[in-house]
Amino acid sequence: MTENYTYCRSPVAEKKALTLLRDIVQENSKFFRLEGDRLTVTRPDGKRYFVELKSSKVYSESEKFVCLSVLSPGLPVIDQVIAKSLYLLTSEPWANLDHDLLYKVTLAGLDPSTEWPWVQSFSYASLGESFSKLIGADFAVKGIKVSGLAVKLQLWYVNYCSRFESIRTKHVRGSMGAAILCNDDSQPANAAIFQTSIDELRSCNERRLPMIFVGLYDETAKRDARNSTGLRVGEEIASHNNIPFFACSVNHPATTAKPLVCLTEMILKRQSSRRRVSS
Repeated sequence: MTENYTYCRSPVAEKKALTLLRDIVQENSKFFRLEGDRLTVTRPDGKRYFVELKSSKVYSESEKFVCLSVLSPGLPVIDQVIAKSLYLLTSEPWANLDHDLLYKVTLAGLDPSTEWPWVQSFSYASLGESFSKLIGADFAVKGIKVSGLAVKLQLWYVNYCSRFESIRTKHVRGSMGAAILCNDDSQPANAAIFQTSIDELRSCNERRLPMIFVGLYDETAKRDARNSTGLRVGEEIASHNNIPFFACSVNHPATTAKPLVCLTEMILKRQSSRRRVSS
C-alpha cells in the first residue's frame, strides 16, 4: 500500500506539532529519540525503527522501507509520524499489524479512571497503563473485520479537564470518527459537557464527522445500572444530536464489537460518498 495525500506545509502549525512531538519524546524517552528530522523508535523487544519527520516514512534497522498507510488525505504528516511511532511501540509482532485500512477514532468522556481501563481491556496494544501518557490523551489499538476488510482503529482517548483544553484540539484534529463515552454515574449536569465534546469534535473535523455514543454500565452493581440515570442522560444527548447510542458492559469488552463496527461502516460509507462526489 502507498500513501496518497496532499500536505500543505504551515510553518506555524508544524512548529507547534514538533513541540508536541518533543513533549511526547520527553515523556517516553526510553523508547523515543529525536535527532534533527529523524525519530528513532525502540520497541520493548529491542528492535529499532526510524521515522522521517518530513515524509513520515518508516525504516527498519536494515534501512528497509516499512510502509504504514494512514488513509486520511487531510491528516498532517506530523500527526502520522506520532501515530506510526506509537504503532511501532506495540508488543505485538510486526506482521500482526498488517491491515487493509487504518482509521483514527477519537474517544471523549468524563472519567478517565473509569473509561480508559475499559478501552484498554478490548485493545490489543496501548502506550501505557496510566492515563495522560500523551499529555491529555492516551492511545490504544483495536482490530476489527468489516465487509471482509481488516481494519485497525487508532483509539485516541482525550481528557476534557480544563487544564488540557489548549492541547486537546491538536489530538482530536484529523479524526475520521468519534465515540462519546458516558457511564452509569453520569449526572444530568454532565449533559452540557457531552454536548461540548460533540460540538468540538465536529468543528475540528468537518460537521459530518461519523459519531456514536456509548453508555458504559457495571453488571456487578447492585442497582440496575443499564437503566440508570447516567445512561439515560447519554441516550438523550445522542438522540438530540442524531447519533446512534449503544449500551456496553464494562465487564464484557466483547460488547464493543457492535458499536465499533457500526462506526467503521459509517466511515466507509462517508468515504464512498465523498469519492462519488469528487468524481
